[in-house]
Amino acid sequence: MLLLDSIFSIYSIKFLENFAYFKNDTVFLNFQDSTFFFKDKKFKFSYKLKNNKIYVDGQSISLIIYRLTAIPIFWDYKENRLIRANETINKFQLIEEDDSCILIFSFSKNLKEQAWLEDNALIVHIIEGFYPKFNYISGEGKIIDSIRILHTKEGAFFKIFLTNKYGSYKKLKEGDVLKFTIYSYANFGYIIIDPGHGGKDPGAIGKWGIKEKDITLSVSKKIANILRKEYGFKVVLTRETDTFVSLKERAEIANTLKAKLFVSIHCNYAKEDNASGPETFFLSVARTNEERAVEALENSVIKYELEEADEIKYIVSDILQNAYLKESQRLAFFIHSRINKNRNDRGVKQAGFYVLRGVYAPSVLVELGFISNEKEAKLLSTETYQEELARKIAEGIRDYINWHIRR
Repeated sequence: MLLLDSIFSIYSIKFLENFAYFKNDTVFLNFQDSTFFFKDKKFKFSYKLKNNKIYVDGQSISLIIYRLTAIPIFWDYKENRLIRANETINKFQLIEEDDSCILIFSFSKNLKEQAWLEDNALIVHIIEGFYPKFNYISGEGKIIDSIRILHTKEGAFFKIFLTNKYGSYKKLKEGDVLKFTIYSYANFGYIIIDPGHGGKDPGAIGKWGIKEKDITLSVSKKIANILRKEYGFKVVLTRETDTFVSLKERAEIANTLKAKLFVSIHCNYAKEDNASGPETFFLSVARTNEERAVEALENSVIKYELEEADEIKYIVSDILQNAYLKESQRLAFFIHSRINKNRNDRGVKQAGFYVLRGVYAPSVLVELGFISNEKEAKLLSTETYQEELARKIAEGIRDYINWHIRR
């Protein structure tokens, strides 16, 4: 914090009660709500009183000096000192729409930038970029909550605080104009979460009579809840109760809604009691005996179908699905990189699952763990562990969508 009178005197600014004067311009300082007014615009600042003296933070001081004198003074937040530099960011615009938000930077010369996501913020570092006009911008709260603008001698850092329901961003640079478009997750399209088995099809039956269909439904509901409430995605479950839904119907739900993603949730089973860990599959030809064994287990549901499987339709579906092969593989890797942490990593694999064949979108099948394993079956039956798995799968889906938008 800097003593207000001392700093103002350096720049020939006069301070009297709640007013600061420089030549013919006036800034009104409202200490009650920590704002100052200049030419009908309101700006935030922070201060403290000590020994009957007013101390203002450096960020606010630099902005007040600029408003009154047009001298580009900046507060170096790393070295805690005022610095002087040439203004190189001529203009910054924030345009908020219902399903997206656009940030536009205009430069006086060609500048380089870096951008990355950090927690709930998009950080944009404009190297050698200096922007004295604002240090805080309030958003509408749809996608952007607020923007803090910080400086160092290396340039400006725009810290853009995002709401949970933002999407990822695309960057476009044309000459001296840099544009970021941040998308709302709600605009992405439908995500289908498919709880495996159900109704007359119990799926695998593990230790203590635990049924795969019950675990998959519970975890799927939790995934959907996180995706909807925390990120704002549009999510549909192929079943929400203990009912039987045919493989054909599951695919039809996804295709009718023109789904963007399809994630089928299952539990694994093995003759060996010590088999453990998650696996994530995408649709392709099984290459190993282990992959073929999982494929046979999950495809056994076909015996419950009212109509016989139409192999010609499946062949056509495979050809169409091939267009999504790389996307499905990428989705599988993003999900698996989340769920395999601190667990036996069985990897990303490929197999020919009927449930994925008819879906015309990136599709994966997630095996949460082995209900034939006593320890893992006990874990999979607990609310806490199911919530943990659901959150990791939801985060993996979000990671894929962020990558998909940015590429």
